[in-house]
Amino acid sequence: MCFADPWSREAFERLLALPATIALAARQGADTVGLVLSQCVTDQAEIVTLAVSPEQMRHGIASALVRRLLDELAAQDVETLFLEVAANNTAARALYRSLGFAEVGQRRGYYVREGAPAVDAIMMARPACRLPRASAD
Repeated sequence: MCFADPWSREAFERLLALPATIALAARQGADTVGLVLSQCVTDQAEIVTLAVSPEQMRHGIASALVRRLLDELAAQDVETLFLEVAANNTAARALYRSLGFAEVGQRRGYYVREGAPAVDAIMMARPACRLPRASAD
């Protein structure tokens, strides 16, 4: 429900079976409302996917998931966190910039969708250190 071209159940199962995968979920009661999957290789990690159910978007769930992931990665001495995001996904790019990610490259025509023009991927990175917690005021 979060993507036009979603991964299959088998693709998720294969990724989750890999020892370098970190999977974090946000739950409301019995429902999973968001998830982030990351892969670690030595001192680097990559966000493979980040998704929040459409009715829960813009409630801070994605930000909280990335913050929790950064805590996990810092505890594992990971130095850099990378990700790729569609160039036309302005909301996600703004979220990542607000979390300290910077654009470090571009993959032309990376996202190919049936019946639509290919979209570039923007590569982003940030140090994999804990972010300060937001104040309560």
